[in-house]
Amino acid sequence: MKKPLIIVLLAFGMKASAQQEQSYEQMSKMQLTKIYLEQVQQLALAVPYSSFTMPDTSGVIDMPTSKYLKNKRDAVTEVTANFNKTINVELYEVIPYADKQQIIQAILFLENINW
Repeated sequence: MKKPLIIVLLAFGMKASAQQEQSYEQMSKMQLTKIYLEQVQQLALAVPYSSFTMPDTSGVIDMPTSKYLKNKRDAVTEVTANFNKTINVELYEVIPYADKQQIIQAILFLENINW
């Protein structure tokens, strides 16, 4: 039963991706740049905690609690915020020089990862 379900989900994902790609084609490079940067920021927020499970969609991380770990999480949050701010400023001016199709492909790739 799992194989047919997986195939159906993959096919649906490809169709949704094709529709999304068509809507991206109509956007300007600056609009695409903003979407791209949002996706990069989401990835940067998720990566540090990807080894921990999130039991639901509330964003609660299944991680032991202690003063030490809280300080470490706070430090990671601060570094991630600084990273996102820097990336946003620097890449905002660079990404529009990329080929539009490559920006769209990068957005679609990041959307698949961020799901």
